[in-house]
Amino acid sequence: MTDNKQKRRVSLVGLLQVAAFFTALFSILSVAQSWHYTFELLAHFKLQYLLACAIFSLLFLLLRQFKTAGVMSLMLLLNGLYVAPWYFTAGPVKQSDKQRLKLIQSNVNSANQDHQKVIELVKTEQPDIFVAQEVNRRWVNQLKAIETLLPYKIVQPRSDNFGIALYSKYPLDKAQVIYLGKANVPSIEVQLSLNQKPLTILATHPLPPIGAKYYALRNDQFDALVGAVKTTHGPLVLIGDLNVTVWSNSYQKLIDKSGLVNARQGFGLLPSWPSLLPFAMIPIDHCLMSGEFTVIDIQTGPDVGSDHLPLIVELDF
Repeated sequence: MTDNKQKRRVSLVGLLQVAAFFTALFSILSVAQSWHYTFELLAHFKLQYLLACAIFSLLFLLLRQFKTAGVMSLMLLLNGLYVAPWYFTAGPVKQSDKQRLKLIQSNVNSANQDHQKVIELVKTEQPDIFVAQEVNRRWVNQLKAIETLLPYKIVQPRSDNFGIALYSKYPLDKAQVIYLGKANVPSIEVQLSLNQKPLTILATHPLPPIGAKYYALRNDQFDALVGAVKTTHGPLVLIGDLNVTVWSNSYQKLIDKSGLVNARQGFGLLPSWPSLLPFAMIPIDHCLMSGEFTVIDIQTGPDVGSDHLPLIVELDF
């Protein structure tokens, strides 16, 4: 009887050690993205690695496997260095009496039939700007219900997953569909006036980095976005499902070259996809902004029937 218990214990420890080994391996490979583009896919799950390492460290301490517990504690620290900074900000958010700007970013999912949830979200939150991705003609027809609140619009529906639309409370001084890079997927550029100053909003949805071709096309679109940002004068917001997380080298290059700031900073990671698998969710919907803005609040919204949660952002302009 004692032997059976001992064997079960050894078997359990062995399984835990295998799981811990792969967690440590993926944690290490995720910081080696320059070796191969596929390692970027591993980098998206640093929050999950962090939580797993915390659990493994505790379990191996309880099992008196001190060497393994030590290794997992080091991996916990490694992942923590990437995750923890998003929960801290350099200083308090300063609010003023200037114009507030509230935006909602939502990948509605072209296959999603639950239009009313999206419509109710807009009616409840009363944003100044609503950006939707994966809109087809059915979605455009259904979203006519929000045009009493947001009467100014530019829409580019498509039958695939790359239709895009922007609805605005304010008149659009400039509105155009643009194609950035070689992927041939539409983005939207609009300009409107707040505080008698021009404000540019870029809404975009690059290809997902599935395979070397799409990875290269997504990054090519990032390079084109940098060019668009650099040629735009004045305040700018870049918003969309960017199909990249904050731990990707490609994301960091976009930030470094564009000079934009992620509105998430100090508010946490706010994972947005895939909403059907909460334990696997990662932050790929983003609002990036120029230095004229401070963030009043940013949060993910409720389930709207899509595989993405909406991103709700309130900025001080």
